[in-house]
Amino acid sequence: MEWNKKAFIAIGAAVGITLSVVAGFYINRSFSSKFQENLISAIEAATGIQVLVQGAAVNMVTGNGSVDIIALNDTSLKDKNLIEIHNVTFSFSVPSVFDGPLRIENIQAGPVGIDVNIVGTGYRVGKLLQVLREKSKLRSQEDTDIRVVLEQMDLGEGRLNVGTALLGTEISRTFPFSGAKLAAIGENEGGVTPVELVRKIVIATGLNALKASGF
Repeated sequence: MEWNKKAFIAIGAAVGITLSVVAGFYINRSFSSKFQENLISAIEAATGIQVLVQGAAVNMVTGNGSVDIIALNDTSLKDKNLIEIHNVTFSFSVPSVFDGPLRIENIQAGPVGIDVNIVGTGYRVGKLLQVLREKSKLRSQEDTDIRVVLEQMDLGEGRLNVGTALLGTEISRTFPFSGAKLAAIGENEGGVTPVELVRKIVIATGLNALKASGF
């Protein structure tokens, strides 16, 4: 009887562990498959311009993720992207995915994490920042059921490339600038929406780029 009791406990534990592993696998797979799509949707909703995301991956087991490139293009694909963020890595609290708000512990990029490409003056960047500031004054209606807290972010160094924007041609001048840094976003207000967080990141990045060139 004692052996049977121990056997049943062992079998039950093994089954429980197996089910947990299987459930974790499917949750991770489902979350990962939607991550890139949701990221693109949030950035497009925040900026109103075309967005390219490549190499997005997230791991629900370890609470880590990465994105090879996030590119914003305000004109057309024949032009260089207005803003590119490269080699992004991030970490997040896995329990917060289910309990909310989603707590992003850290976002990093680089070491040269940002490229901003403009022609002549910083008009295009300035125009984008003006639009984002105006939208930020209004309470965002997108993804209001999802709230995000960003503990810290450092996008490394940036390059403002000034010259022709046509692909295949050389950039005439490059100005280095310090990449955007943010901390404690949404910490005291129960989180912000993903769209609001994207706007804060793009505004901080654009401002640093313009300051570097004196525009």
